[in-house]
Amino acid sequence: MGKYEFRFGNELRRLLYFVIGNSCYAFAIQLFLAGNNIAAGGFSGIAIVLSSVLPVSIGTFIFLLNIPFLLISLFIKGKRYTLLTLCGSTIYATILNAISFLPTVTDNRLVAAVFGGLIYGVGAVFFLKSGASNGGTDLVARLLQTHFRSMSVGKMFLVVDGSVVVFAMIMFRDFEAGLYAIITIY
Repeated sequence: MGKYEFRFGNELRRLLYFVIGNSCYAFAIQLFLAGNNIAAGGFSGIAIVLSSVLPVSIGTFIFLLNIPFLLISLFIKGKRYTLLTLCGSTIYATILNAISFLPTVTDNRLVAAVFGGLIYGVGAVFFLKSGASNGGTDLVARLLQTHFRSMSVGKMFLVVDGSVVVFAMIMFRDFEAGLYAIITIY
């Protein structure tokens, strides 16, 4: 019996880390990044750009962007990984949509980039401790790595996130927004 309680405790801790990580990501985006047009890579960066031109929330865009990659993941990574990632992307989008009424904390883009990146980084620590995925660039990088085996996941992240930063600079017609995004990613 003690063995099962220990496993339950570990799973509960992982779930707590997962929710805290997703919450940090969502608060970084809502309180600092989105309102300052800082699209620091990932599906959240794409969603920030798209939500500025279309009347759809950032959380909804993130969820929708994940769908085709979840379908691909089903065939490449299997049911268990895909189901866990679907749960992760749903929780992330739900938290983002739930806090979408909160205002941007600062209009100072440097402060927003630094603190948005800091909160996002704290979320990443909790997220890594959870051992889960919420989709996005993580899912894309892992799927690409199955095809480009010689390239590390880290390099995949650089390519994908770098592409999102360039996309945002073009869409916002704002070179500085890209520089602030790089500060956030760093």
